[in-house]
Amino acid sequence: MTVLGWLLFGPRPRITGAVVARALVWPVLWIAWILAQGAVTGWYPYDVMSVAVQGYKVALRNLAVVVVLALGLLLIDLLVDGWLPRTDRSPAPVGSPVCERPLTSPR
Repeated sequence: MTVLGWLLFGPRPRITGAVVARALVWPVLWIAWILAQGAVTGWYPYDVMSVAVQGYKVALRNLAVVVVLALGLLLIDLLVDGWLPRTDRSPAPVGSPVCERPLTSPR
């Protein structure tokens, strides 16, 4: 429903390269944390990232594929956001005709 709402109602443009980069920070930090924790405890939440099951080479390849797929989806979102018509939901600036109000209150 979130994607449908974004497609139908906006706000757009909303996605930038900086948004894409920030969206990848948390997953990459989580992966690094789990790999560090797994090296100490031997526990990994998923077999595809388990160094104990897969070995470092395969586990890191699997995680790189996940990050690249996420990046691909984010870049698709960036492209779609640029193609869709702009929706301006920002408030009208003070002094614009839309925001004009009488200076005195009616009695």
